[in-house]
Amino acid sequence: MARLHFNHTETNKLTLREVYLFDNYLSFRSKGLLGMLYMFDQDLDFTIGSIADISTDTCGSVKTSFRELETLGYISRKMLRDKNGRFVTMEYTIHDRPKKRSIGGDIHC
Repeated sequence: MARLHFNHTETNKLTLREVYLFDNYLSFRSKGLLGMLYMFDQDLDFTIGSIADISTDTCGSVKTSFRELETLGYISRKMLRDKNGRFVTMEYTIHDRPKKRSIGGDIHC
């Protein structure tokens, strides 16, 4: 089980969506996943499998999209541990603006 948390400094979700929809570094699959995650207004507990169950993608494909979103700074990930230091869950935070960019050029058709 993982936890999803929102870290928005702006309240206008349309503006937030425009940031990632026109980001040419993101794949269409990752844009779709991020759009679905933005649908939730509150924090959410989920599994990769539960997200894969509502799509045609496999768990591996969903994990790849999460990694892409993390690499581009739209999502950050933090391990949450109990008082004894044992892993409890993973917390994903969605940021309203990407935090970093990967090195790479634009793809032109």
